[in-house]
Amino acid sequence: MPDHAPPHSTPAGQVKQGKPSSEDDALFPIRQRDHAGYINRSRQVVIEPSFLQGFAFSEGLAIVENDDRKLGYIDKQGSVRIDFQFPDAQDFSEGLAAVRVPNGEGWGYIDRTGKVVITPQFKFAGSFHEGLAAVHDHDSFRFINQSGEPAFEIPFPNVQELGDYSEGLAFIKTGNLYGFLDKSGKAVIPPTFQSAHSFQEGFAAVKLDGKWGFIDRQGTMKIAPAYELAHAFSEGLAEVKTGQGWGFVDKTGKTAIAPQFAEVGSFSEGLAAVKLNEKWGFINARGEIVIPAQFDFAYDFHHGLANVQTGTAWGYIDQSGGVVWPPQQ
Repeated sequence: MPDHAPPHSTPAGQVKQGKPSSEDDALFPIRQRDHAGYINRSRQVVIEPSFLQGFAFSEGLAIVENDDRKLGYIDKQGSVRIDFQFPDAQDFSEGLAAVRVPNGEGWGYIDRTGKVVITPQFKFAGSFHEGLAAVHDHDSFRFINQSGEPAFEIPFPNVQELGDYSEGLAFIKTGNLYGFLDKSGKAVIPPTFQSAHSFQEGFAAVKLDGKWGFIDRQGTMKIAPAYELAHAFSEGLAEVKTGQGWGFVDKTGKTAIAPQFAEVGSFSEGLAAVKLNEKWGFINARGEIVIPAQFDFAYDFHHGLANVQTGTAWGYIDQSGGVVWPPQQ
């Protein structure tokens, strides 16, 4: 896992599960005959494989790629709701999606009808979270609201990176140090850290003096910096890395699952993907292997299914490890 992952767009690439819609009618992208379609949790193909690529649904729409390698959006009936026209696009979030237009004008935002509501003008445009989105234009970063207007004046020069708002705070990198802004733009946690991740479940992983620990929303160090790497809390546990490998700590800083894995994912629906002896499987919150390490890669569980890779083929398993959709290229 990288020391710090920068914001990124959602390119047309390998079909993967991502985080499907939270509704009961969740759909999952699959591949069949070199094309992407969608199944439901009952293994039924509900959208026939007819796209070069397909991505997870978000707010009822999914990005798909046609044979001309243009991106558009479909609904859960498989109907094209926003025509194929974009060289790059992101999922819908809070009713808007960032898209890159083909004429070189940069990134802007569309609504669910495909109408451009914020003119393409940015070198980079992030998704909206808590009403604000991070954008990069003319060698500067800033936050905008859903009208496309600057949300506030950032109180630092030389901003190098902005994170998404989460739990009312967003990290900022300035002068090679990370701090956190509230939604008024105030630096409530001054830039003092060598790296940082977004807040989740009341904590943020931060790097200080070469080691990772966790702070609360007041900036108080709650888990002392002692780890080579650390990631966000999920379901009460956070991934941390020591010389022995990756494991998990709870919110008191107690080791919940001893570091022993080559790589790990976050806990989701009671299970976490782990890499052991060059293969991926899943453990429960007690650290017990419940799905043996047998896959070349594995994503988190969402709505009862996890996307797994065997060779170059991708499929789905359920929480018992049963094959729901056999891996296919």
